[in-house]
Amino acid sequence: MRAIPSQKRLGLIFVVIAALIVGAFFLLRKVPTSPQSFKPETVSSAVNRNWEFPATDRNGAAITTKLAFTLTILEKTNQIYVKNKPIRTTSDKRFLVVSLELKNDTDKRVYFYSSDYVRLVSGDGKKFEADFKNPRFEVAPFSTKKDKLAFLVSNEGTTFELQIGEVAGTKDTIPVKFE
Repeated sequence: MRAIPSQKRLGLIFVVIAALIVGAFFLLRKVPTSPQSFKPETVSSAVNRNWEFPATDRNGAAITTKLAFTLTILEKTNQIYVKNKPIRTTSDKRFLVVSLELKNDTDKRVYFYSSDYVRLVSGDGKKFEADFKNPRFEVAPFSTKKDKLAFLVSNEGTTFELQIGEVAGTKDTIPVKFE
Protein backbone atom coordinates (compact mmCIF):
# COMPACT_ATOMS: atom_id res chain seq x y z
CA MET A 1 0.00 0.00 0.00
CA ARG A 2 1.34 3.39 -0.91
CA ALA A 3 1.37 6.32 1.48
CA ILE A 4 -0.43 9.50 0.44
CA PRO A 5 1.99 12.43 0.36
CA SER A 6 1.38 14.95 3.16
CA GLN A 7 0.42 17.81 0.75
CA LYS A 8 -2.23 15.66 -0.91
CA ARG A 9 -3.43 14.50 2.52
CA LEU A 10 -3.81 18.13 3.70
CA GLY A 11 -5.64 19.00 0.50
CA LEU A 12 -7.99 16.03 0.94
CA ILE A 13 -8.69 16.98 4.58
CA PHE A 14 -9.35 20.58 3.48
CA VAL A 15 -11.83 19.41 0.79
CA VAL A 16 -13.65 17.12 3.26
CA ILE A 17 -13.91 19.90 5.88
CA ALA A 18 -15.12 22.42 3.27
CA ALA A 19 -17.72 19.91 2.02
CA LEU A 20 -18.95 19.35 5.58
CA ILE A 21 -19.23 23.09 6.22
CA VAL A 22 -21.11 23.70 2.96
CA GLY A 23 -23.38 20.69 3.61
CA ALA A 24 -24.11 21.86 7.16
CA PHE A 25 -24.88 25.35 5.87
CA PHE A 26 -27.50 23.99 3.46
CA LEU A 27 -28.97 21.55 6.01
CA LEU A 28 -29.20 24.03 8.86
CA ARG A 29 -30.32 26.98 6.79
CA LYS A 30 -34.01 27.72 7.28
CA VAL A 31 -35.86 27.10 4.10
CA PRO A 32 -38.10 30.08 3.51
CA THR A 33 -41.70 28.98 3.65
CA SER A 34 -44.40 30.84 1.87
CA PRO A 35 -46.37 32.75 4.48
CA GLN A 36 -49.95 31.64 4.81
CA SER A 37 -52.29 34.27 3.55
CA PHE A 38 -54.14 34.78 6.84
CA LYS A 39 -55.90 38.08 7.20
CA PRO A 40 -57.77 38.95 10.40
CA GLU A 41 -61.42 39.73 9.68
CA THR A 42 -63.66 41.32 12.29
CA VAL A 43 -67.10 42.93 12.21
CA SER A 44 -68.47 44.63 15.32
CA SER A 45 -71.81 45.60 16.75
CA ALA A 46 -72.15 47.95 19.72
CA VAL A 47 -74.73 46.88 22.31
CA ASN A 48 -74.20 48.82 25.57
CA ARG A 49 -76.95 47.11 27.61
CA ASN A 50 -76.85 46.97 31.42
CA TRP A 51 -78.03 44.52 34.08
CA GLU A 52 -77.29 43.86 37.74
CA PHE A 53 -76.39 40.39 38.97
CA PRO A 54 -75.42 39.03 42.39
CA ALA A 55 -71.77 38.34 43.06
CA THR A 56 -70.29 35.63 45.27
CA ASP A 57 -67.80 35.60 48.09
CA ARG A 58 -64.38 33.93 47.97
CA ASN A 59 -65.97 30.53 48.68
CA GLY A 60 -68.58 30.83 45.92
CA ALA A 61 -71.55 31.52 48.21
CA ALA A 62 -74.10 34.09 46.99
CA ILE A 63 -73.97 37.47 48.72
CA THR A 64 -76.22 40.53 48.58
CA THR A 65 -73.67 42.60 46.66
CA LYS A 66 -74.67 43.13 43.05
CA LEU A 67 -72.38 43.92 40.13
CA ALA A 68 -73.28 46.20 37.25
CA PHE A 69 -73.03 43.89 34.22
CA THR A 70 -72.64 45.68 30.86
CA LEU A 71 -72.64 43.96 27.47
CA THR A 72 -70.52 46.45 25.51
CA ILE A 73 -69.58 45.04 22.07
CA LEU A 74 -70.17 41.91 20.03
CA GLU A 75 -67.65 40.90 17.39
CA LYS A 76 -67.61 38.21 14.73
CA THR A 77 -63.98 37.39 13.98
CA ASN A 78 -61.67 34.68 12.67
CA GLN A 79 -59.04 35.05 15.40
CA ILE A 80 -58.98 35.37 19.18
CA TYR A 81 -56.17 35.35 21.71
CA VAL A 82 -56.05 32.85 24.56
CA LYS A 83 -53.19 33.32 27.03
CA ASN A 84 -51.58 35.73 24.53
CA LYS A 85 -51.53 33.12 21.75
CA PRO A 86 -53.65 33.48 18.61
CA ILE A 87 -56.32 30.89 17.87
CA ARG A 88 -57.70 30.98 14.34
CA THR A 89 -60.80 29.47 12.85
CA THR A 90 -61.24 27.54 9.64
CA SER A 91 -62.81 29.21 6.61
CA ASP A 92 -66.30 27.93 7.51
CA LYS A 93 -66.26 29.03 11.19
CA ARG A 94 -65.94 32.28 13.15
CA PHE A 95 -65.88 33.34 16.78
CA LEU A 96 -68.72 35.39 18.23
CA VAL A 97 -66.93 37.41 20.93
CA VAL A 98 -69.00 38.96 23.72
CA SER A 99 -67.24 41.84 25.52
CA LEU A 100 -68.38 42.63 29.05
CA GLU A 101 -67.63 45.09 31.82
CA LEU A 102 -68.36 44.23 35.46
CA LYS A 103 -68.47 47.12 37.89
CA ASN A 104 -68.20 46.75 41.66
CA ASP A 105 -69.37 49.95 43.40
CA THR A 106 -68.94 48.56 46.90
CA ASP A 107 -66.07 48.43 49.36
CA LYS A 108 -66.12 44.61 49.28
CA ARG A 109 -64.00 42.30 47.15
CA VAL A 110 -66.38 40.05 45.17
CA TYR A 111 -66.17 37.16 42.72
CA PHE A 112 -68.05 36.51 39.48
CA TYR A 113 -68.35 33.91 36.71
CA SER A 114 -69.54 35.64 33.51
CA SER A 115 -70.28 32.52 31.51
CA ASP A 116 -73.11 31.62 33.92
CA TYR A 117 -75.06 34.64 32.63
CA VAL A 118 -74.65 34.46 28.83
CA ARG A 119 -75.98 31.81 26.42
CA LEU A 120 -75.99 31.63 22.64
CA VAL A 121 -79.35 30.38 21.36
CA SER A 122 -79.48 28.38 18.11
CA GLY A 123 -82.31 28.53 15.59
CA ASP A 124 -83.85 25.38 17.07
CA GLY A 125 -83.78 26.78 20.63
CA LYS A 126 -80.66 25.01 21.94
CA LYS A 127 -78.68 27.08 24.42
CA PHE A 128 -74.89 26.98 24.26
CA GLU A 129 -72.33 28.06 26.81
CA ALA A 130 -69.20 29.87 25.65
CA ASP A 131 -66.47 27.77 24.03
CA PHE A 132 -63.79 30.09 25.42
CA LYS A 133 -64.30 31.68 28.82
CA ASN A 134 -62.40 32.84 31.88
CA PRO A 135 -62.69 31.10 35.23
CA ARG A 136 -64.41 32.80 38.14
CA PHE A 137 -62.52 36.00 38.82
CA GLU A 138 -62.18 38.67 41.45
CA VAL A 139 -63.56 42.19 41.08
CA ALA A 140 -61.81 44.60 43.44
CA PRO A 141 -63.72 47.22 45.43
CA PHE A 142 -64.73 50.36 43.52
CA SER A 143 -63.41 49.05 40.20
CA THR A 144 -64.46 47.70 36.82
CA LYS A 145 -63.22 44.42 35.35
CA LYS A 146 -63.37 43.58 31.64
CA ASP A 147 -64.18 40.08 30.44
CA LYS A 148 -64.73 38.29 27.14
CA LEU A 149 -66.57 35.14 26.12
CA ALA A 150 -66.25 33.49 22.71
CA PHE A 151 -68.66 31.14 20.93
CA LEU A 152 -67.75 29.17 17.80
CA VAL A 153 -70.35 29.91 15.08
CA SER A 154 -70.87 29.38 11.36
CA ASN A 155 -69.16 31.85 9.04
CA GLU A 156 -72.37 32.28 7.03
CA GLY A 157 -74.43 33.34 10.05
CA THR A 158 -75.21 37.04 10.29
CA THR A 159 -78.04 36.86 12.84
CA PHE A 160 -77.58 35.50 16.34
CA GLU A 161 -79.51 35.50 19.59
CA LEU A 162 -78.04 35.79 23.07
CA GLN A 163 -79.79 35.23 26.37
CA ILE A 164 -78.57 37.25 29.32
CA GLY A 165 -79.68 36.40 32.83
CA GLU A 166 -79.30 34.26 35.92
CA VAL A 167 -79.33 30.50 35.40
CA ALA A 168 -82.56 30.03 37.37
CA GLY A 169 -84.02 33.50 36.73
CA THR A 170 -85.61 35.39 33.90
CA LYS A 171 -83.53 36.18 30.86
CA ASP A 172 -83.40 38.99 28.33
CA THR A 173 -83.07 37.98 24.69
CA ILE A 174 -80.63 40.10 22.69
CA PRO A 175 -80.89 39.80 18.90
CA VAL A 176 -77.56 40.35 17.15
CA LYS A 177 -77.25 41.20 13.47
CA PHE A 178 -74.04 41.82 11.56
CA GLU A 179 -74.26 43.61 8.22
